[in-house]
Amino acid sequence: MLPSSAVNYLRKHVILGSERWTVVEGNMSVSIDVLRGYRLFSELSESELKSLSDKFRMKTVPDKEVFIHANEISHNIYLIVEGGVSVEVATPDQSMEELAKLHKGQTVGEFILAKETRRSATVRAIGELTLYETSKDELTDLFENHPRLGYLVYRNLSEVLVDRIRDTNMLARNALGLISQQF
Repeated sequence: MLPSSAVNYLRKHVILGSERWTVVEGNMSVSIDVLRGYRLFSELSESELKSLSDKFRMKTVPDKEVFIHANEISHNIYLIVEGGVSVEVATPDQSMEELAKLHKGQTVGEFILAKETRRSATVRAIGELTLYETSKDELTDLFENHPRLGYLVYRNLSEVLVDRIRDTNMLARNALGLISQQF
């Protein structure tokens, strides 16, 4: 039997219905049905999604709080479950410029799976934010034991990264077009 505080927590934070949840020692991990909605995890089998769901933890972030800082070393990957984020970079005058807004069903921080590097942008919550969080190390360990799962996630990651590069190229082209029109 769950303590009353855990029951209250679940009532407040869980969408009840047909979703299947994995509960581990009172901590809720990701719903298999929720995972299925993320592009990184498309085409995974039920058992692969179950293995993956055990690697995530829920995290809430208050409005306007920064949870990824540009140039920091971090190995966490986030799934946006509720709310949205602003992806920002510092301009030469040190003001922040928004590059993108990401919302429910999107991922942030997944670049770390492709290359260990410092964070390229700052990420700030827009409104109260609910995330599922895991680390590269947890996923890498899982992928070593489940090669098909790792292959599919990395294949999907390459598609996500290609789309992000294409979007960035369009932003750059638009910016260059505006600059060239001024001269």
